[in-house]
Amino acid sequence: MKTRIKHALLLMMTVPFILISCQKNEYNDKPETTAPAAGQLKTDLVYCGTPLVAPMVDYAQSIAPATVTVMNDATNLLVKFELSEPGWFINLPALFIGTPGQLAALPGVTVDFNGPNTVYFNSTSAPFGLPIGPGNYANYGNYWEYSMPLGELPECFVVVAYARIRNIDDDSFIDIWGKSPSKTSGYYLNYCRQECPPPPPLGGCETAYA
Repeated sequence: MKTRIKHALLLMMTVPFILISCQKNEYNDKPETTAPAAGQLKTDLVYCGTPLVAPMVDYAQSIAPATVTVMNDATNLLVKFELSEPGWFINLPALFIGTPGQLAALPGVTVDFNGPNTVYFNSTSAPFGLPIGPGNYANYGNYWEYSMPLGELPECFVVVAYARIRNIDDDSFIDIWGKSPSKTSGYYLNYCRQECPPPPPLGGCETAYA
C-alpha cells in the first residue's frame, strides 16, 4: 500500500513538469513577431509576389523624377510615390483605383482602350477628377502612400497615379504620371493582385496520457 501511495505521489509531481515542458515548446515553436515602430512605413512590411514599379514622367516624357509602386499583401493594396529629384517635393498626389469602366465614367476623362491605350484628362479633371488623394496642396516631401482593402477591388484593375511636384527654390511645378510601357500618354497602369503564400502550419503539443 505504501508503495502505491509513493508511486502516486511521484506521478502527481511529474505531471506539472510535463505540462510546463509542453507549454514552453509550443511558445518557442511560434515565430517571433515584433510590433512595428511608431511611424513605420507600410513599405517596410513584406508584400506578396512581384510589385509593379513604373516611372512617373512629365507630359513630354523628358524627365522621370519619381516612381510609383503598386503592391499587395493578403488583405491590403498599397500604392506609394517616391520622388528622387533633389530640390523638389510632392505638392499634390492623386489616384484612381478601379475598373476600366469606372475610369471611363469619371467626369472630364476620355479613355481610348482600343487605340494607343491612352487616358485623356481635360483641364478641369486633372488632378481633381481623380477621386483618391489628400485634396490639398502641401509639402509631402519625397514620399506619399495610400492603402485600401483588397476586398473592395476585383482580381485585376486599373491604377492612375498623378503627382504635382514643386521646386523648393522658385516654386515652379511639374505634373507627372505613372507610365506603362504599353501606353502612350495620359497614362494608366494595369495591376492584378499578387498571390500570397499560404500561412505555415500551426505547431503544437500532442496530448500525453499517463
